[in-house]
Amino acid sequence: MPEERYSCEYLESGLSFYFDRITACGVTHHQTGMPLLARYAGGPLPIEKIATQRAEIHRENQNGGHVACRSCPNLVRRIWPAPKPGSIRWLGLTHFNGCNIACDYCWLQWAENSPRLSRENRRVGYDVTPVVRQLIEDGMLASDATVDWGGGGEPTIMPEFDAVFCMLAQTGVTQWLHTNAVRLPEPVRAHAVDFGRLRVLCSVDSGTRETYRAIKKKDQFERVWKHLAFYHRHGAMVVAKYIMQENNCDRTNLKRFIQRAREAKVDVVLPDIDLRFPDPKREIIEALAFLRYEAVRACLPLQFGSTGVNSAPEFDVEKRVDAAFHRIWYSEQSLKSRGA
Repeated sequence: MPEERYSCEYLESGLSFYFDRITACGVTHHQTGMPLLARYAGGPLPIEKIATQRAEIHRENQNGGHVACRSCPNLVRRIWPAPKPGSIRWLGLTHFNGCNIACDYCWLQWAENSPRLSRENRRVGYDVTPVVRQLIEDGMLASDATVDWGGGGEPTIMPEFDAVFCMLAQTGVTQWLHTNAVRLPEPVRAHAVDFGRLRVLCSVDSGTRETYRAIKKKDQFERVWKHLAFYHRHGAMVVAKYIMQENNCDRTNLKRFIQRAREAKVDVVLPDIDLRFPDPKREIIEALAFLRYEAVRACLPLQFGSTGVNSAPEFDVEKRVDAAFHRIWYSEQSLKSRGA
């Protein structure tokens, strides 16, 4: 009978491809995370090496914690079921580091190992087609798996994207597309995928064209909203993300962002923080709270935080935002009452 042990969904059934390695997940926290399963730069999947390293990570997590997992909010102690055939239930495709914009908070602009900054690391990726085909043909990818595109660069501009996207769509998996929405992929434009199994997450981070251009160094603001509306209109779930910074936290941007999100009929608004600064200043907390307030007023579903907030949960960012939200809410209600 299975016993309680420390693990997470990713350690049990995750596989994430980066340009030089395979990890169990794509979760960063406390300047660590993403436990290494194997060094990799293309070719056949090193199945035995991955299994051996995964078992070692499990062993370490029962004895003080694997270095990349220690303090991760996803690591919990409970009874985990034994792996089943088709055991990869989360597949991350983050091996491509090219992009067609230049967000000022993106690791491609500041990290020491960025291909834009390091002469030793110019390669942006490898063709992932053969290994994805291997996972499918060998029955390793679960039929109800989630495939997560992105996090390294802009996935829709990788040379093999359209073909692999369609290959995966034919298996019936759910695909999460982390995209800047500048390019509308041809399979999407041609309705060659099941939009009901497509989730689109786009970090717009602005409510005005001027702020968008300042953050991303390109003028694609209107095109992005047009493409997000296209995704929603044809049945995909659309999440509009807002990474709060000092250069986009003014109320004009926040109000207009909510207005544009409502016009595009996005399904969820997702405010977050820059993971480099896990303990945000008061002005960032207040701006996150005001964005939540505007979303409530617009009847837009809001999910608070993901990558940034989860990178160091001990700072209680969500709790602080919740307190600020209630201050704004009661203040506005008080003003309305006096005005009445």
